[in-house]
Amino acid sequence: MSSGPRVRFTPIPASGFEVWRAAALRRYADGKVRARVWKESEALSLGEKEFHQVMPDGLTSRDHEFSLILDNVTGEVVGSVWFQLIRARSPPLVQLWDIVIDE
Repeated sequence: MSSGPRVRFTPIPASGFEVWRAAALRRYADGKVRARVWKESEALSLGEKEFHQVMPDGLTSRDHEFSLILDNVTGEVVGSVWFQLIRARSPPLVQLWDIVIDE
């Protein structure tokens, strides 16, 4: 039995951000279609608008964290997470926008 954490987090590098963002946008849009909130024909454009509102500066958007989840033993990427610190609340809250664990 291993002691210590099994995973660690590292910031998504600028070189990989657009690939991650495109996949996150697709997951978000697909979820809205499955929930019957949006039509499939409009989902990507509506998702793009929402992403721009939520993270207007992409990777450098204030109070947002975009991280890769790494296996602590192998260093292999096993997922990703995106969350935002909501400072307007007292105490501050964390909004989890996206989490993916690869199988």
